[in-house]
Amino acid sequence: MEIRMFPFINESYSYNVEFENEIFHPHSGHSPVISSSEFIYMDSSGVSRQVFYEDNGEGTIRLMYFLGGVKTVLDGNVGSVDYGTGKVDLDRINVKSVVDDAFIRVKAQPKGKDIDSKRRTILIIDRDDQESVTVRCSRETYLS
Repeated sequence: MEIRMFPFINESYSYNVEFENEIFHPHSGHSPVISSSEFIYMDSSGVSRQVFYEDNGEGTIRLMYFLGGVKTVLDGNVGSVDYGTGKVDLDRINVKSVVDDAFIRVKAQPKGKDIDSKRRTILIIDRDDQESVTVRCSRETYLS
């Protein structure tokens, strides 16, 4: 699952991302299942870094970056995830710019193969995304 977050540039802002589906989490400490695309962030010492979000497998969102090709924790607690509801809360952060798109891609691995769409949420298949999936609809889907 992916939600595209359009950040406020050069403003400190909190974000709430709601997948509205359960997120895969078989046990505490499981490998990360929440991640984001990279964006530019200025840390408290004034250093700009290319960073991304990732969960720690226990419900906490971390701010990560690559140092010599190795994932490194910049801040170990910048938000939380409720795996049962699919809600991700991201603490105040000042995004300086996005790296590849006009948005930050926040991704989560769903618990099951079925994804529900609620509250007028539009599901989109991005044909240019190599990680996208094929959607099959039954005839009943079109009749309801």
